[in-house]
Amino acid sequence: MAEIGDLVPIDDNNTARWPEGMPPSDVNNAGRADEGIMSRWHRDTNGSLTSTGTDTAYQLTTNQNLTAYYNGLEITFQAHLTCGDDPTLQLGTLGAASIVTPDDLEFKSGDIPGGAKVNVIYNGSKWVAMNVPNAGNLALLNADNTFTGVNVFNASNQRLTHTDDAVTSSPTLYLERNRSAPVTGNDLGSIFFDGADNTGANQNWGSIRAEIVDPTNGSHSGLIMFRTAANNVFGTRLDIARGLVVPNGGTDPTGGDLGFGTINTQAGVSLNGVEYSRGWQRSAENTTTGGTTISFTGLPSGLNEVVFLGKRLSLSTNFNIGMRIGDSGGFESSGYIGSTTRTNSLDATWSGEALVTANIIASGEFAPVVRLTRYEGNTWWFDGSFPYISLTTPMILSGYKTLSGELDRLQIFSTDGAGTFDVNNGCLVIYR
Repeated sequence: MAEIGDLVPIDDNNTARWPEGMPPSDVNNAGRADEGIMSRWHRDTNGSLTSTGTDTAYQLTTNQNLTAYYNGLEITFQAHLTCGDDPTLQLGTLGAASIVTPDDLEFKSGDIPGGAKVNVIYNGSKWVAMNVPNAGNLALLNADNTFTGVNVFNASNQRLTHTDDAVTSSPTLYLERNRSAPVTGNDLGSIFFDGADNTGANQNWGSIRAEIVDPTNGSHSGLIMFRTAANNVFGTRLDIARGLVVPNGGTDPTGGDLGFGTINTQAGVSLNGVEYSRGWQRSAENTTTGGTTISFTGLPSGLNEVVFLGKRLSLSTNFNIGMRIGDSGGFESSGYIGSTTRTNSLDATWSGEALVTANIIASGEFAPVVRLTRYEGNTWWFDGSFPYISLTTPMILSGYKTLSGELDRLQIFSTDGAGTFDVNNGCLVIYR
């Protein structure tokens, strides 16, 4: 029995049913045979067939009498089950062949939903699904789409295009995470850039990551981090929250969340808030009086510089103001080596903590500037030069201290433990 695949495109060569000089009595049979060919082909391609078998091995009984698959054979059927991984299709007693996408990709579980009309064309070895269902990793991106699970898009270029004359209309991609009780530090979404290295091993070369800084309604804040691999270490190189921050170098300019932090501008270009653009951050200003200590805690790890700045400070007693630094274990009160000098040769050698001042009088006011610079590891160098306002003489200090861990706090205090800060027009720390 002939089928539509047996017909040829040259009219004169279709002689199997319509030979030259055929008897008149055969004409009706030939016409009916043509109608049968067309009807069987139509029923095999109009979606009226329903598969049987399993979710990974679809089977069909066709109307056409097919003795072999051929390149270009087209079938349309309704899937009776949602497919599993790498489904196949078998017609009658002919062999099973894989169903693939037009890009020759295997279907994954769920890609062909149960009840979907699937149009396939045989390419000589596989069934190519021409109407990719809107499900799983093969969703059609022609409307607002929501994806679940792990999705793979295979092409050298993916493009979101929207054509509209409206001023505010543009293609938009949302990475949305919904959580009932979000907290600070929650990851909102990431875009990773992966690729092979020179050995063929797949590597992560960089990413853009967003996280929550403050989940409070009405004051919510977020953070965007740009991360790259450097010398086989993955770390944050730039983050943007309330300002632009370039992570500083630390002791290893390639490690962890450190280094490669510079901003270059063309001649004549200015940056608003230049201190922040260079990576500086600042604490809240402290104006507290009446206490024997003023503390700044919660400094971030990986700092290279910390600077204490005071407008006008004074103590109620004739004792010096000291400075302590510390790590997660608390403030450290010993191991500070250095000295503090007033230019009239009144010196004070450190014995325990660092001394910000030397030989001051009660309620004598000064405006301190003390810079701490990471020397190496957890060793910090102190230096300062600032006016003793009440006596119009400069104060100079220099020394160092090695901490047990990463610096995360700084404190000034009354060395006698009794004198209180009776003047504090404002002090803070900046750091990077």
